[in-house]
Amino acid sequence: MVDLDALTAAGIKNAHERRALLEYLDGLGFTLEEMVAAEKHGRLFALSGDGALKSGKAVHSLRTAAQAISRPLEDVQHAWAALGLTVADVDQIALSEADVEGLRTWSDLSGFVGEVTALGVLRVLGASMARFAEAVSSAIRGGVPAIQLNYTEDELATAKAYAGVTGFIP
Repeated sequence: MVDLDALTAAGIKNAHERRALLEYLDGLGFTLEEMVAAEKHGRLFALSGDGALKSGKAVHSLRTAAQAISRPLEDVQHAWAALGLTVADVDQIALSEADVEGLRTWSDLSGFVGEVTALGVLRVLGASMARFAEAVSSAIRGGVPAIQLNYTEDELATAKAYAGVTGFIP
């Protein structure tokens, strides 16, 4: 059972009226902090899907990722940007263990093929994944209108639909 008063105090608007959604998200294991962060971005209804789309829990910053793979921070910043990804601050916790492993693979590859070629591979990978994700997203939006809040006008229904299609979105 979620503490609706605590959620309200933390910044969730109309928590009592949104009880079903909040209980659903709580049942999926989302924390108060995660719900509040999603609410701040106007995406509480999408938390169920957004959480599944991440490469894992964010535990690293670009700085700690650079330290973990023994590379200069500047190199890691360039690699992350080559993928088409951004982080507001090099100390912002935004990368998962899987992200760091991906950076480690890039680092190892650059030792074999050179920095320029390895960064080129990252650019192609980032652009390809972005195009693929957009194609899948467009197909799902057209085929499953219930993932759109303006269609259902029901946060819980949208949250469940969104969670249901996340396996198809890279």
